[in-house]
Amino acid sequence: MEQNEQALKLSDAYLAKTDFPIVRIKLVCRKLQKGKTSEAITSELEEDALLIDKICTAIEKSDPEAAPEQIYKTFLTME
Repeated sequence: MEQNEQALKLSDAYLAKTDFPIVRIKLVCRKLQKGKTSEAITSELEEDALLIDKICTAIEKSDPEAAPEQIYKTFLTME
């Protein structure tokens, strides 16, 4: 299997062990602070709308001063 194909087959378990979710949460937080909507963020980040909506909801449910890691914990407990 080529290296590019292997890179595309990253599992959710691998992503959960990396800072990928935290980076996404930080980006979404910054964009929300700038007044962007979830639709605009979805378009700008070229991400799945359901994922961005779920991140936005986790941010809203969290303490305004919550660290991205805490927001991620909230994200993981949501359905």
